[in-house]
Amino acid sequence: MLEPVDLEKVESFLFGKLQELNELGVVNFLKSKGAVTKGHLVGTKGGHMDTYINIKKVTEDIDNLTPLAMSLAFDIKDVEADILLAAPYGAQDLVPLVAMFYGAFTGRPIQVLKLIKKRRKGKTKEDIVWYKDHAEKIFGKKVILIDDVINTGGSLNDGGNLIKDARGEMVACAVICNRQGFFETQILADKLRATIYSLCIIEAENHSIDLDRNLKTQCPLCREGVPINQQIGHGKEFLDNYEQRFPNMINWVKKMRG
Repeated sequence: MLEPVDLEKVESFLFGKLQELNELGVVNFLKSKGAVTKGHLVGTKGGHMDTYINIKKVTEDIDNLTPLAMSLAFDIKDVEADILLAAPYGAQDLVPLVAMFYGAFTGRPIQVLKLIKKRRKGKTKEDIVWYKDHAEKIFGKKVILIDDVINTGGSLNDGGNLIKDARGEMVACAVICNRQGFFETQILADKLRATIYSLCIIEAENHSIDLDRNLKTQCPLCREGVPINQQIGHGKEFLDNYEQRFPNMINWVKKMRG
């Protein structure tokens, strides 16, 4: 038989975690954990940016994840839902904690389901798909889709389409960090027909890159000769591939390596 839990210790632990987040604010909390880097950075899809969000710096540490999950749950406590759906990757560890706090705040039962990324046979790109038989559990249910970061909104769009196809209703989306501005977020929310809850907004300059065009006409950081960060993001991979594809640009690549 389990011994009685010391609820005062639990409350003190949770309050301590939340107090640090509240005192710093979410943006400064993320910065203090090394999750926000400024500079000339390359994203997953090869785009150049002046700010890189490495949310794993916080989501892989339960001490950091706990207050963020509690805050997300508090934000969505007035949204009536049956299911919290985890977007691929960063949200997988986040959502069970959000569900626990959501249940505590609302007294309503909540189920946790998952989306994952999977490369289908014959394809080079991964698609967002349902984890196992989770699509079958969506029918007729109200769903809150949870992700760690909004970059372009692609994951939310794909998730929304899967929910719709499974005959569920996406009533809201909730994220830790939103990289889009107010108007872009509103456009995305209108498209999704769901309210978007963001713990913080960190706007960043993002520049799509076409390697068949002059980089200096596409990225002001390239134009200014700012070296590309090779320790964070995909800068090293980008420069290695660029040097291999354009050997006549070796001097420029050396400059961008810093």
